Amino acid sequence: MLFIILAAVLIFMIVIWFLNERSKDNQHRRDMEIKSIESIDYLSIITLKKPRS
Repeated sequence: MLFIILAAVLIFMIVIWFLNERSKDNQHRRDMEIKSIESIDYLSIITLKKPRS
């Protein structure tokens, strides 16, 4: 009986840890997307500021 309870707790902890890691990964991906969008904005500003020949 005790072994079953310990196994259930362990599985529960692993599931929580796994979900936490996935949410961190998604947050990181979102940050990367925001950074790439910002860099594209900076590039467009720089190219727009160049005098047109």
